[in-house]
Amino acid sequence: MSLDITFQYLYFRRKIPLETYGWIMEVVPSRQYKLTVRVYEVSPAEVARTMKFLRVNHELYYLYYALMYYEGIRVRYAVRFVESFRPEEELFIEMLGDYTQRLTC
Repeated sequence: MSLDITFQYLYFRRKIPLETYGWIMEVVPSRQYKLTVRVYEVSPAEVARTMKFLRVNHELYYLYYALMYYEGIRVRYAVRFVESFRPEEELFIEMLGDYTQRLTC
């Protein structure tokens, strides 16, 4: 997103006055280029090597990578899941009509 669009939005939302908007449009140079995504191919052998290394050397990182790989979730959701996970927490199971601890079969 270019700066001029950002400042147009701020002006439209009345977050900056007209004088400030005019000054910014005149003084601050804007960039007119597109950001592109670069594709980097990772081989299955490289994934296997990385997972083995993490499993031995960095157990927490291995957990994040395993969650992302096997469950297909994004990094921020994996982090949120690990932060909020409480195995001692009890949940109400409606079908049973009772409370039980997490991960109980």
